[in-house]
Amino acid sequence: MSDDFLEQFWFSPDWTHEETCLALELVNNGDFIDWDYWAKLSNITPEQAAKLYWAIDPIKCSDNHYALGDCPEDLLEKIKRIEQWLKNRFSSLSLSNLIDAVGKDKAPTGMIEAVERQRIDEAKKHSFDILQLEQLTEDERSNYNKRAAWSWVEAIYILQGYKPVFQLNTEQVRSHFPEQVAFFAQSIQLGNVGKELIKAGQRTFIESPTNWKAFWQTINHIEQESQADAVGNSDNPEHRNTSYIWQNDASLTKLEKQRKAILEIIKSKGFDAMAIPDGEKGTIETLCRADYHLLFDAESSFTNAWKGARHLFRMANHASFAKRGKQ
Repeated sequence: MSDDFLEQFWFSPDWTHEETCLALELVNNGDFIDWDYWAKLSNITPEQAAKLYWAIDPIKCSDNHYALGDCPEDLLEKIKRIEQWLKNRFSSLSLSNLIDAVGKDKAPTGMIEAVERQRIDEAKKHSFDILQLEQLTEDERSNYNKRAAWSWVEAIYILQGYKPVFQLNTEQVRSHFPEQVAFFAQSIQLGNVGKELIKAGQRTFIESPTNWKAFWQTINHIEQESQADAVGNSDNPEHRNTSYIWQNDASLTKLEKQRKAILEIIKSKGFDAMAIPDGEKGTIETLCRADYHLLFDAESSFTNAWKGARHLFRMANHASFAKRGKQ
C-alpha cells in the first residue's frame, strides 16, 4: 500500500505493517475482520479475496460501499485490478492460496495469523494419526494436471494415484512413502529436480506436472532395469512389471518389501532359498543394498529383515547350527 494512500486516513508510514493493517481494518469496516471465519473457507471468490486483500470485509461491505461510505474510485480500481488478476488463476481459493499468490509480505497480518492458527488446529487433529490413503478420481487427477506446479510432497502422492494428504510438515508422507521421500529428497539436494519456493513462510520445492512425470518415469525405468539385471531376466517384461508392482504396493510394509527384495536377489543368484550356501549371506546383503537402496537405507535394515524370516529363506547350515545350539 502506497504512502499517499495511507496518508489519506492519517496513517503514518512509520507504523509497522501490523499496526497499519489493524488500523486499516477499523477504518474500512468499523471493526476488525473475523479472519478465522475466512480461514476455514476453501471457496472464496476472487472478488471476495480482492476485498480481503485490501482489508475490506466482503460480508459487511457489499457492492462498492465500506464503513466510510462509497469506496473511492482509486480504491475500487485497485480492487478490480487484483480481482481480475486472481480470476486468471483461480475460480475459488482459500486464504492460504491468496497469501501464496500475493506474497506474505503484502498480505494483511490478521490474514496470515488466521491461516497459521488453522494449520496448527488441523495438525493437532491429525498429529497422532496416520491418515488413510484415498485413490484419485479421474476428475481430481485432471484438475491436478491443469495446475501450474505441484510441490514435491504432492507429487509423491499424485504420481502414485493418491490424493495428497494434509500435513503440517511432512509427517504423513514420511509415514506413507518413506522410500520415495528419501529418493526425492536426495534428488532435490543433487539439483536433479525441484525449484525452491517459499510458500506461506515455509520452504518447499515445486515442479510442473510434466517435469514431475518425466522424473517419475526416469525412476521407474532405472528401477526396472536394475531389477531385471539383478534377476538375470532383462528380456522378460512380465517379470520386470511384477517386481515394479510389489515395490509400489502401498498395502505392503517396508519389512515385507525388504524380504521380497532379498528373495529377488536369492533368485538372481540361483540359490535355493531354504539352503543358501555358506558365506553367501554377505553377498546377498551387498546386492540388496546396491539394487534396492531405498529399502535398505539404514545400517540395520538387512539384519532386521533377515531375522524372523526362516520360513522364507535360510542358510544351508541352519539345521546344524540349530542342533549345536541345543547341545
